Amino acid sequence: MVKYVLIVSQYYHSYVQKICMVQDDFVEKSRKMIEELEDYKRDTEEKKTRPVYYGDLNEKYSEHIKRVLEEGGRFNLNDAGDIYFELSDSMDYLVDEVVEYTKKSEECYKINRKSKRIMENVSKHHDKSVITDMIKKHFLVI
Repeated sequence: MVKYVLIVSQYYHSYVQKICMVQDDFVEKSRKMIEELEDYKRDTEEKKTRPVYYGDLNEKYSEHIKRVLEEGGRFNLNDAGDIYFELSDSMDYLVDEVVEYTKKSEECYKINRKSKRIMENVSKHHDKSVITDMIKKHFLVI
């Protein structure tokens, strides 16, 4: 079973990343966090009309979930902004991933910073401290 997970919340050019410990109730905690993140990241109308979407952590993908928990890999969720769970036994691998996401964020920011609407949406729906608190509520951050 893998030991670590890099949790990435993405919204436009904004990436919030935390490396956490993988615990026995990982799937349950991930689903609860997804529910909170979707509620925070979605616009009011989306909250009313769309059910919670669990992406690769949907129960119908139970075999894939089991394999990733044992061998490592990635769970994706594409909703109002994306959520990624990258699982690994290697802390070094996950740190390298953090560096790559940071580079990508900087490149995207340069493109999107001219859009007042995008910047307002990031501020409203992807505040780093709010996202970090949600992650910490469910996972042990390293």
